[in-house]
Amino acid sequence: MRRKRERVKDSGTLTIGEDPESLKAGGMLNLDPTGRGLTFDVNLDAVVRGHLKISSQLLSLARHILNGPEMARS
Repeated sequence: MRRKRERVKDSGTLTIGEDPESLKAGGMLNLDPTGRGLTFDVNLDAVVRGHLKISSQLLSLARHILNGPEMARS
């Protein structure tokens, strides 16, 4: 599993998880279903490393945008 994760890590593939730990593992988006719908968090460092872009409109809808030092604290 780790080898697969390493292959995907910087490949330009959008990675989406449902476990809060997925962002710490290098995932780009983490989905969190709530009673009212769906919220999501973004690991901006992983998005940049993957050479992807996320629109400012989508980022404005994110619950949390994690970047650099925030990833170490979370």
